[in-house]
Amino acid sequence: MKKKPYNAADPKQAGEAKEKAELEKEQYLKDLKELLDTPAGIRVFSKIIEKGKMFSSSFTGNSTTFFNEGMRNIILDLFGDICEAAPDRVGSIILKAKEITDD
Repeated sequence: MKKKPYNAADPKQAGEAKEKAELEKEQYLKDLKELLDTPAGIRVFSKIIEKGKMFSSSFTGNSTTFFNEGMRNIILDLFGDICEAAPDRVGSIILKAKEITDD
């Protein structure tokens, strides 16, 4: 049977889509928390935050600024998810990222 095309004006389809999105977000946050409950997860996310230069200025005085700001924006979005999924791990991640940066 062919799948019916999505119609955002259909309240039933819109409700199902919203419910599906909420379940996917919930699962994503659970997965993220599970990763952050391990030392390896803390190290990996700290390295990602350090590489994305979340705590650095993105300004270069030329068009590289746009690239840097794009990278930083991705990291800020991920960091927001981390804060939502595992607020108790945020301090560990920041300290580890600073430790990586200082090396």
